[in-house]
Amino acid sequence: MLSYAAKILDGKALAQKIQLQLKERIQALEPKIGRPPGLAVIMVGDNP
Repeated sequence: MLSYAAKILDGKALAQKIQLQLKERIQALEPKIGRPPGLAVIMVGDNP
C-alpha cells in the first residue's frame, strides 16, 4: 500500500516568489519591445 504525506504550502511565500519571477521577466522584456507590457481586453458581442 502506498503512503502519501501531506505538504502544506505557504501561499504568501509562493505568491511572492511568482511575483518576483514575473517582475524579472517583465524587466527583461521591456527593452526588447520598447515599452512596458500591458493587458488588453477585447469584448465581442452585443451583451457585455
